[in-house]
Amino acid sequence: MVDIVPSEISCSTAKEFLQSISPIGEFFSESALNSPWIFRGQGKDYPLIPSLFRKNGKIGTLTHRNVGNYSELLSVERDLLVDFFRIADKRGLVLPDDSQELRRNLEEISSDENLGKKHGGVKITDSALSLMALAQHYGIPTRLLDWTLSSYIAAFFAAEDANRNIEERDPSEKLIIWSFYFPNFWKQTLYGGDTFLIRGITAPSASNPNLKAQQGVFTLMHPGSTEERSGNYRYKPLDEILADYARSSSPERWLLDCKLQKFSLPISETSHLLFLLAKMDITPSSVYPGYHSIVDDLKNKNIWSQLTSNE
Repeated sequence: MVDIVPSEISCSTAKEFLQSISPIGEFFSESALNSPWIFRGQGKDYPLIPSLFRKNGKIGTLTHRNVGNYSELLSVERDLLVDFFRIADKRGLVLPDDSQELRRNLEEISSDENLGKKHGGVKITDSALSLMALAQHYGIPTRLLDWTLSSYIAAFFAAEDANRNIEERDPSEKLIIWSFYFPNFWKQTLYGGDTFLIRGITAPSASNPNLKAQQGVFTLMHPGSTEERSGNYRYKPLDEILADYARSSSPERWLLDCKLQKFSLPISETSHLLFLLAKMDITPSSVYPGYHSIVDDLKNKNIWSQLTSNE
């Protein structure tokens, strides 16, 4: 049996953690230049599920629809994307892949109340992937899952997330980095049409300094491959989906080339991890370009200076 999701790599120190995820470290040194690894940092060990389908997520604060129903969730996503586009356009903000075709399609789907039931939401992704990626990047819940091409930036996101309300958490809890070897990431679709299982998504970074600095990319699972539609739907995490397909009687060859690797670190090491990343110039001001992030760097400076003596 192909082991697409091997055992977790547990690290005890921030230094060991960074060495493990280093492109020249034990787990990635043999990879070719520009190897198709992507990375995701999480402050908690929660499932690999897109924000649209996370239970108790913020989606409920953005809509009056029934967010416990799958087809309604797809309609919520549609509503939010259309509104995001309209407001951004009204304010004169640059939108990716803007065209008369995109505008016409958004207008069509905005009045299609049966979108979720008829198309599984696929129709909107084919015409507005870059818009969806931009909206997701700024906090709109979608079916996309965020990744980065940089393992160190993923480590920053994990540490930043873990650092929120860290005083209220058990120090033994873990922050996580997932690494995903996905050779077909840059292919638009594996099979053509709407039959893909998983596809890689990118968005233009020229007009989005944050996306450029974060080397952000996304993955999208086909709805028919991930959800159970009857009654209380359950969205399967990415690792479970891939493992299930690998155990099938005749898994696709491309899938056998994929690999998910999970790295963990106790959140008690969060401050030291942020300090080591700062020494590599991975700080709020490099990940979130702008004057406001410089202030965040200054706020962290005292913490970093306290840790210097431990080096």
